[in-house]
Amino acid sequence: MWLGIDGSNNQEKAMINVKKLTDLHKHLVEKWHEDDISNPYVGLEALVCTQFSFNFQLWHEEDIARSRDVGDAKIAEV
Repeated sequence: MWLGIDGSNNQEKAMINVKKLTDLHKHLVEKWHEDDISNPYVGLEALVCTQFSFNFQLWHEEDIARSRDVGDAKIAEV
C-alpha cells in the first residue's frame, strides 16, 4: 500500500518537494546554532525535523570526541 505524505493512500498527493526539505535542513542548522532544538512542524516536515535533530546532536558529540584538547573523561561522556 502506498502511504502519502498526508497519511492517505492517494499517490497523486504524495509528491515530495526535495528542495523544500533540503532548505529546511539548512534553516534548522542555522536556527539550532542560535536557539534550542525545537520542532514546530507537522506531517513529513515534522518527521524530517525530528530525524535531522538526532543527526545534529550526534554531529556535535562527534566533534567533541574528535577534539584533541579533550581528556579521556570527556570523551567517555560522549
